[in-house]
Amino acid sequence: MIVMAQNSSGTLAERYDRGVRLRKKAPREKHADLLGSATRDPVAILAVADRTRVPDLVPVRYERMLQSPFAFLRGAAAVMAEDLKHQVAAGIAVQACGDCHLMNFGAFATPRRTSYSTSTISTKRYPASTSRRTFKRLAASIAVAALAGSIPRSAPRATRR
Repeated sequence: MIVMAQNSSGTLAERYDRGVRLRKKAPREKHADLLGSATRDPVAILAVADRTRVPDLVPVRYERMLQSPFAFLRGAAAVMAEDLKHQVAAGIAVQACGDCHLMNFGAFATPRRTSYSTSTISTKRYPASTSRRTFKRLAASIAVAALAGSIPRSAPRATRR
């Protein structure tokens, strides 16, 4: 779940102008660029996190990550965070809840016969400097899940837009 940390006060015109300024700071086409080190080592990034894990469970973690591209994506949040921290950002402050990937979201029915979607992890909320990493991780998880399933190959491409 993403909760905006800033108050959205102001008139419609003021909020619109703020959005235009933020879009100039982080234009859509810049989100396609992959910046950062071309020599970064994903295994080393994962190994750093392994130091704080129960040693006997580390091989189990990697065994699960090897089961599918989606399982790897879920287990390699640190690698994606390293990649995304170098990307363009508008600087919108948010409260990020949980690890934002497809498996941490659910759709629920209400007694009034409407539905809503939310994060299924609500125990951890952390301030985040921007929502872009969260949404990019969610979009990537949708695309990876679509590629792993029997969805036409054009569908994951559409989720990136």
